[in-house]
Amino acid sequence: MVAFMRLAERLHFLHRAWRYRLRTERDELAFVHSRDLRGATALDIGANRGIYSYWMHRAVGPTGIVVAFEPQPELGAALEDLKETFRLDRLTVVNAGLSSNRGEMTLVRPRNHWAAASFHLSPDLADTDCLKIPVLTLDEYFDSVCQPIPPVRLIKCDVQDHEEDVFLGGERLLRQHLPDLVFEQLDHCWETGRLARFLKGLGYT
Repeated sequence: MVAFMRLAERLHFLHRAWRYRLRTERDELAFVHSRDLRGATALDIGANRGIYSYWMHRAVGPTGIVVAFEPQPELGAALEDLKETFRLDRLTVVNAGLSSNRGEMTLVRPRNHWAAASFHLSPDLADTDCLKIPVLTLDEYFDSVCQPIPPVRLIKCDVQDHEEDVFLGGERLLRQHLPDLVFEQLDHCWETGRLARFLKGLGYT
């Protein structure tokens, strides 16, 4: 059952959303707002509590859509609450993970820092929980969507070292739409050059 946020929770979310936009992730969200997303599809992969989903929803306008992918069950429920509370009617919440293949993976989540949950942490770490998460690919998800979708113009991807696998699983989508990408990757991962070569092969600069 979807619940609406209490007034204090609404105010806390809005304060956080503006803090991210003006300070915490100012450059990233400035880039999002610099793109023409009206009537387009925007993807928030690793949506967490929905800060990017909220701003994307405002940017796509009344004819665009936003799809938020979040594997953690509690945060999936929080995103549904956010959708109902702020009437984000064009937001679809997908409570699953994304990877290069369909299946199930173990998400290791630090108990005091859910945003750091990762498929790449050791399950032997102290003060963590291990969650079995269903995963699918981006291409598979959009193959299953019955109705035509607006062009995908922006993908934000923050999945704690799993970005390469997410993009590999969305090769057809990326090749067809060539959306702008906003993502982070740790230095030691980026320096291998694998993701850069893959994206350049699709037409990215």
